[in-house]
Amino acid sequence: MAENSDDTDPGAENDEERREKSDRRQVPDRRPPSQEKSFPMNGFIFREHETAQEVFIVKSGTVEIIKTFDEDGQKAQEVVLGTL
Repeated sequence: MAENSDDTDPGAENDEERREKSDRRQVPDRRPPSQEKSFPMNGFIFREHETAQEVFIVKSGTVEIIKTFDEDGQKAQEVVLGTL
């Protein structure tokens, strides 16, 4: 069996070869560009238990994360879990 004069693994790819292969596997992004939305003060972006349809990034202002607790038919209590 012939010895490899190189210290590298003969089956190993160099960085450039790996990049070329990974570039070939990428699929172009066909999603439309994201849109900016504004929400009124004290309004809701979404409510607890709603199914998510999109992701939001807060560019300015603050957002409160609120959890609603309802114990056995008593009046629901809102607790602020955090402010972003």
